[in-house]
Amino acid sequence: MTKGRFILKGKVTLLSPALIGCGMDDRSDIDLLRDHNEKPFIPATSFIGVLKYIIKPSENEYKVPLKIFWGFTEGQKGQQSAISCSNLCCCIENPKTTIRDGIKIMSQTGTVRKEAKYDYEIIEQGTQFDLCLEIKFNDEDSKKFSQKMLATICDILENGKIHIGAKTNSGLGKMELSKREVFEFDFGNKQDVLQWLTKNTYSRETSLENIQRLPIKDTEFIINATFLLKNSLIVRSYPSDPLMPDAVHIQSGDKQVLPGTSLKGAIRSRAERILNTIFDNDTKKSKGVLVKLFGDVDDETRSKIAVKGRICIDEVLLPNFDTELQTRIKIDRFTGGTIESALFETMPLFSGADKGKQIKDVRITIRDYKKHEAGLMLLVLKDLWTGDLAIGGEKAVGRGMFEGVRADITWDNTTITLEDGLTGLSSENKKQLENFVTALKDFKEEAHGRS
Repeated sequence: MTKGRFILKGKVTLLSPALIGCGMDDRSDIDLLRDHNEKPFIPATSFIGVLKYIIKPSENEYKVPLKIFWGFTEGQKGQQSAISCSNLCCCIENPKTTIRDGIKIMSQTGTVRKEAKYDYEIIEQGTQFDLCLEIKFNDEDSKKFSQKMLATICDILENGKIHIGAKTNSGLGKMELSKREVFEFDFGNKQDVLQWLTKNTYSRETSLENIQRLPIKDTEFIINATFLLKNSLIVRSYPSDPLMPDAVHIQSGDKQVLPGTSLKGAIRSRAERILNTIFDNDTKKSKGVLVKLFGDVDDETRSKIAVKGRICIDEVLLPNFDTELQTRIKIDRFTGGTIESALFETMPLFSGADKGKQIKDVRITIRDYKKHEAGLMLLVLKDLWTGDLAIGGEKAVGRGMFEGVRADITWDNTTITLEDGLTGLSSENKKQLENFVTALKDFKEEAHGRS
């Protein structure tokens, strides 16, 4: 018998755009899920599913309580979940949605794959949703565990560790909880029962300050870097306004952004190149590492053969860079003359006279990382740092090159800060970073040994 309940109420804000598809393609190839008021919403099934995926305690003593908490079915036996949640409905009047373009790049040539362009609809960052989550308890032991779970859930949400929807590994769907309120209902108290049934103003707010949190398994390798833009940058977006240029830099809301999809694509391409060099162009071995890290979906069978990646690359808000309209033409390589009707306009971002504008929080996270994967990302970081790896479009005319300013590299409660390259690092820190690259070399030898 249920002895009581906890209720968590609050506002969930999108820190990056979100793609929560409905399976329809009326507006784009992937349309947003909408309610009867045509407002986007977050289904409770997706929200609870993400929580269950993330909350994995590092201690086995919580295995049975978690099984009971989430609910299970085993033959004729079963247990209903202790947690329930309403759909997260949008609480702002006119939520902004946008349609973004996506492309697929061929790693061999660096060009767009034919007929691989698609588009998808997103909810813009800053959109708020109402959260109402309930946890029931049957006795004192389940009450204590429910408090631990509730405190853990609040910490995860308030620290922005939740990504929801599609393309989460490309930084979409990051959210944060604010205006949190937690209420306790004792079903032995008639007033509490009445308030819970009628959903009137809740009076018994409870604190989670001194509640122990679950020890979450957190084996992440994180690179959080800051860069300067050397010259110019454009990740193309194509305006519907005929008075606008043919291509402008992509925005989220009214802010210039560096989308995680572009970053992830460039990083994956460079990682593949590095692996092909290490494995002497044995693409089968290179792909084995790439698939486990970045994931993969077979183009022929689609969902039949799919692997979710363990790397997440966040979308980055850019400083207010200058924009400049540029008119470009296309030259006929045979005659050297201009190709007719090949005039087009673009509006890239430029670093401008103020060279100090920094691109902050370029964040790469590997969940359940392996040492050789961390070593691979350090080599990619080096190429980004030195401007050898360009991001976005029009790379052939010098766009998209960065210059490293700072990088915080974190793993297993250890953080090393890079500034001005390796200068200023202690010999111990240098050895720690070199160990990751060495692990990549050792992995190569192990792979050759297995073949």
